[in-house]
Amino acid sequence: MIALPQRHRRATGAGLTAYGLVGLAAGALVITATIAVGLGMQPIITSVDRQRDAVVAALESGASSLEKTADLIVDSSGAVQSSSEVASEAANVSRRLADTLARLADTFGSFEILGNRPFGPLASDATQLAAQLRGIATDLDALGIRLGSISGSLPPLAEDVAATADELATVAVELAAFEVPEAALAAFAWLLVGVVLVAGWLLVPAVAALVAGIALLRGPRETAA
Repeated sequence: MIALPQRHRRATGAGLTAYGLVGLAAGALVITATIAVGLGMQPIITSVDRQRDAVVAALESGASSLEKTADLIVDSSGAVQSSSEVASEAANVSRRLADTLARLADTFGSFEILGNRPFGPLASDATQLAAQLRGIATDLDALGIRLGSISGSLPPLAEDVAATADELATVAVELAAFEVPEAALAAFAWLLVGVVLVAGWLLVPAVAALVAGIALLRGPRETAA
């Protein structure tokens, strides 16, 4: 074995010791982090399962509510359409009654006895009432048109709501079926074991360097001649 001068031996020992310490620290850090990841994986999976179940329940509740809303919209569409028809029919009845009162007013207004028109006030009231009925008929026509328009827009809305409910229900089913496979968990566990083994294997040169460095640093000192 070639003897090294004390200065070179101490420098080499210091370098090997530093390399060994850094290698030990890095290996210990890798092993510690790997073990921490492995220990924290199961709680994470459990938390994900809980959150998934909560989201699935919310999606199912939303889908059910939207389905009921779609049914209500369909029922409302029929009721609104019926109200539109009733409003239109009431407008026609009011208009016919107004025409009848107008003719009656003309008859009362033209009836005279000895130059007097005893039914004049009644004719005036009938004319006023006919005008009011025509105004009501106009309002009823407008109401019927608006209700008809609303009724026509409700079925497409009900279809959109029902489609959204179906989408939510589908997502809920797919999300409920989502699970981390046992094979994947086993593979991940073996991966962690492999990382620990590789880190341990890489620690061997670090330990050897540390031992050699300490040995060199503790070697015999040169004595003065």
